[in-house]
Amino acid sequence: TNKHQFKLTTRLYDDNDDTSSFVDFKIDIHVSDVNDNRPVFEQYRYMAKIDENGLSSVYVGNDINTGRQTVKATDIDEVGNPNSQIVYSIIGGNNNNYWSIDENSGKLVVEVPIDREVMASSVIVVKATDQGVGPLYATCIVNIQVNDLNDNAPE
Repeated sequence: TNKHQFKLTTRLYDDNDDTSSFVDFKIDIHVSDVNDNRPVFEQYRYMAKIDENGLSSVYVGNDINTGRQTVKATDIDEVGNPNSQIVYSIIGGNNNNYWSIDENSGKLVVEVPIDREVMASSVIVVKATDQGVGPLYATCIVNIQVNDLNDNAPE
């Protein structure tokens, strides 16, 4: 048996019978996961840096503080079950569509070259939604700093 399956044997006796006859019943109990846990981000706020004027479709770097992938959420519902499968999306701060997110991995992508003199930083809100019935979600904030490069000649 696995941790979600139990076997139970019950014996019923006939007290009115002098022969003490009995019957055994075998019962299989299967416990199914319900979507009762929401995704949880490793951090509430992430910090990342990118160089200005970079190529588009480049992944945003790792979190400045942890060195890990920019955003990551987990769900403690049963592994392999839709209740624990997470899809990522950007739900705020992406007014100019500068950013996209890989819905499966949570990796943030720069979609257009960004000029530091036009935009020094960006704050976006990322949502992680599980795929269970009655989907549950969590959000986090990603603060992206744009590194200034020496790209303008003196005047």
